[in-house]
Amino acid sequence: MTKKKSKYKEIWYVNVHIKAKKGYEFNDLIDFEGEESSIVYKAAWANLLIRAISLHEVLELIPQGLAEKNFEVIFIDKIENMSTLIEFDEIEDFVIKEVDWLIQSPYKFMISDKIFPY
Repeated sequence: MTKKKSKYKEIWYVNVHIKAKKGYEFNDLIDFEGEESSIVYKAAWANLLIRAISLHEVLELIPQGLAEKNFEVIFIDKIENMSTLIEFDEIEDFVIKEVDWLIQSPYKFMISDKIFPY
């Protein structure tokens, strides 16, 4: 494994179905970038980036990171290792830039790009 790919070995790409924690309205948790939405959303799909040594740690960090943003897990669809995604050219460049930022930061969790509410 090359040095570049190995630096991504402890980053995980997670697709997760989320909802607002009890007591919160989903729309209040979404940044509509200055515009109001006439649609009342109840949940969303999100892509997360998690920095963790093991899959077990990933599973611990997912609900913790979402709870900090007042979301909770409905369903975890998939968890993939970033090194593998990069090796097989299955990830977009903007996500790799987010991963590079996460590696340089003190954080272990981030929502990648945006959420996809419904």
